[in-house]
Amino acid sequence: DEEGGFPNFTSNPVVQTEARDDDGAAVSNVSDDTDEKVTKITETGNGMFARGEYDRAMKMFLEALRVLAGAEKTAPDATKSVAARAKNNRATISRILVNIGAVHIQQNKFDDALDVLQSALPLAMAVSDESAKAYAMKTSSSQGHYSQSFSDISRLKADSVKADVLQNIGLAYLRKNEFDLASEHYKEACVVRRKCLQYALEQQKIVQVSTGNNLGEAVIGEDNNKLVSICELELADSLVSYGLGHEKCKRHQDAAEAYAEALKIRRQAISDPHHPDILII
Repeated sequence: DEEGGFPNFTSNPVVQTEARDDDGAAVSNVSDDTDEKVTKITETGNGMFARGEYDRAMKMFLEALRVLAGAEKTAPDATKSVAARAKNNRATISRILVNIGAVHIQQNKFDDALDVLQSALPLAMAVSDESAKAYAMKTSSSQGHYSQSFSDISRLKADSVKADVLQNIGLAYLRKNEFDLASEHYKEACVVRRKCLQYALEQQKIVQVSTGNNLGEAVIGEDNNKLVSICELELADSLVSYGLGHEKCKRHQDAAEAYAEALKIRRQAISDPHHPDILII
């Protein structure tokens, strides 16, 4: 597959990044009903995208933005953290913009895609930076494994959005035959994907330390192992795309190295040697 697994977002419906107030309580920028409505609309759009119904998918993604914008205007301020609300909005909006950009790419509207994705990038970067700061504060305190665990997941979610933006910008440039720019953004996506994998591995260590014989804890550990595998496969996809960028630029040795690393990572994540995700490289 020339696009190296594009588009990544179809495997992960848009879910608003959770933020917390100073007391650690979960907060949201909108009501639970609106959160659920935005998620369902976006999931519907993702399904339409997967079926190639791009015009209908676009309508869903635009509707999700409209609902979110309307909820922001009416959300009560008295009991909610403004900073947390803003952070949540940036994460949600940037994820939806990734989806809109992906529709433009599939419709060969590459300049439109780049306009949308470039507007999503500073939003995603802001969320990533704030999550990094929150992590630093949590790990410098003595609040135990739970706080660090939350911070790892929060960083992973934030940087996953950032990586999706960068990877789809790379794809838009690739489709425009601007291979150096494509390779540059794929490289940045790989850097962020590596961070996501690091966070997942750190989370895995925390779970392993705290897990006992309790069945519920065992399930948490199993879910975390799946999270590590997902991060590994996403990094492998980005490396394939990065290799493709090198190949288009006639940097064949660099391309071969990226492909080889992608294959190694996929073999780590997938035990079946005949799985198509291993054989495709």
